[in-house]
Amino acid sequence: MQAEPFPSESEGASKDEVRAVLAQLLASKDFPATTKRRAMLRFVVEETLVGRARELKGFTIATAVYGRDHTFDPRTDPVVRLEARRLRHDLSSYYVGAGAGDLVRISIPKGAYVPVFERRAGAPLDEPEPETTMPEAAEEEVEAHVALRPRRTWPRLALVAAGVVAMVAAVGSLFLDRGAVDASSATGRGDLPAVAIGSIVAVSDNDRDHYLAFGISNQLANDLSRFSGIRVFFPTASRDLRDPGWDAEHAIRRPDISHVVTGTLRSDKENTEIAVQLTDTRSGEIIWSDSYRSSVDLFQNLGRQDNISARIASSLGEPYGAIMGVAESRMDEGVSVDVSSHECILSGYYYKRSFSPALYQPLYDCVQAALRNDPDYADAWAMRAWLRLDALRFGHIRSPDPDITLETAVEAGMKAIALEPENILGLNALSAINHYRGDFEEGERFARLALHSNPNNPYTLVQLGWRLAVRGDFAAGVPLIERAVALSLNPPGWYFHLLAIDRLMKGDGEAMRSIATSAVRDGSAFSQSLLAMACGLLEDRECAKRALAAMNEISPGLDPVGYAGSHQAADEILAAMTDALESAGWTSPGSVR
Repeated sequence: MQAEPFPSESEGASKDEVRAVLAQLLASKDFPATTKRRAMLRFVVEETLVGRARELKGFTIATAVYGRDHTFDPRTDPVVRLEARRLRHDLSSYYVGAGAGDLVRISIPKGAYVPVFERRAGAPLDEPEPETTMPEAAEEEVEAHVALRPRRTWPRLALVAAGVVAMVAAVGSLFLDRGAVDASSATGRGDLPAVAIGSIVAVSDNDRDHYLAFGISNQLANDLSRFSGIRVFFPTASRDLRDPGWDAEHAIRRPDISHVVTGTLRSDKENTEIAVQLTDTRSGEIIWSDSYRSSVDLFQNLGRQDNISARIASSLGEPYGAIMGVAESRMDEGVSVDVSSHECILSGYYYKRSFSPALYQPLYDCVQAALRNDPDYADAWAMRAWLRLDALRFGHIRSPDPDITLETAVEAGMKAIALEPENILGLNALSAINHYRGDFEEGERFARLALHSNPNNPYTLVQLGWRLAVRGDFAAGVPLIERAVALSLNPPGWYFHLLAIDRLMKGDGEAMRSIATSAVRDGSAFSQSLLAMACGLLEDRECAKRALAAMNEISPGLDPVGYAGSHQAADEILAAMTDALESAGWTSPGSVR
């Protein structure tokens, strides 16, 4: 293929000028891109400079930068498209700050991967050219990640069982020969929690456990990186897998890391046990720990959704998990939310535990401010969509507001996924909005898209499960909700509501009472109504009386059946609720006794 000519100096920037500003950009601590995206930028720029711009397709970048092989299909693996969008945001952030005075600006137009080089307005063509040599450390960091494939030179590989080879293939991104970690970011934002995955250390002295420990470390990083709002630093490893890599002490010395995950693995003939802990690098405090035991062969289990790494990732990264729990210490009833844009979104998850009216307005104001500061922040658009829906379905606004309609809620949700097509918060918002519009099929479709993006996120599981169950499809919905509860560290009370109603439909009062008892911990009136229904089924009058009294104290005059109906519950559910509540001694509004 004939090389494309590079623009002459009279038309734009020279090759040397572009290489100089690229070196300066890649070496800058103010350029927020991850190492992988830096490698991608360097690759597309160099390919363009040498005349191969027409070959810059998703497949080319995926194989050259992201380690994909000839089977790469951009329709099922969006890595290049997503990373290109994030790289555009990284470049925009750089050029409004530290790079504002650069001689040449590098950009990547939307819908393409070929960079554009623009000389700064007013810059003379004969300005002295900056040094064109990239600092050695930055050069090594980029070169280490632009390699076509990782090198595997571990000793005694032939002695490892075939199952180990399958496990390594499943892990997919071991990056054994790199000199720096890969900060995989959901949004490229510098204020997100930055979690380093320290290597899981095998306590035993056999090769199998060491390979397994390293594989789980990487799989954990992959699983955790799929949660929105967390930057993940992947584990490092030398060619000797017995080298534990970096640990909490190492990570604490890095100001760009907020948390580090470390752990140990031990096994015997029957079981494998992994102990994991999360350390806050700023305080050195261990803020979460847990252990996981499996009696099955983990090599056979690595590809399943219920594998250990997925369970650990869910405990850490789900909206009510260990990492996101910071919001609960920042947001109290009636207190203005004056935090960073990202912590504002975390506060939104805290609000969504109870949907408290007292928290609504300060959160709404916070999200509005976040969008003024960062109009391309997808999570903030998604949270705006949720808040507009909540204002309507929960009555959080007392006077008409032309900005708050289901249509404007849809617009905000669509903006979120336009900025970030796999934004789980946005997909779930659109699922909920369509559900309340009565378009149940479209609501289910968006919920399934969210679940496809991250099948291990309890929030996406419960959203789809709730949509199915509330319309009467308990067979499909309940297993999803039960899995969400099992994967959650501290599930909100509403996670249990449809589980309790499922037992109501089955006439199982004891099981319903057990589930409702878990739900009432959220302090909501509707949870108390479910407990009253269970007691009514069991003909426990005193229990039912106490639950109804608690319901009326929390929300005087609540009509639980009308409340469920407002959430689009199926008619058969409403009828069963009415019967159970009347058995508990409740009088429906308008009835005569």
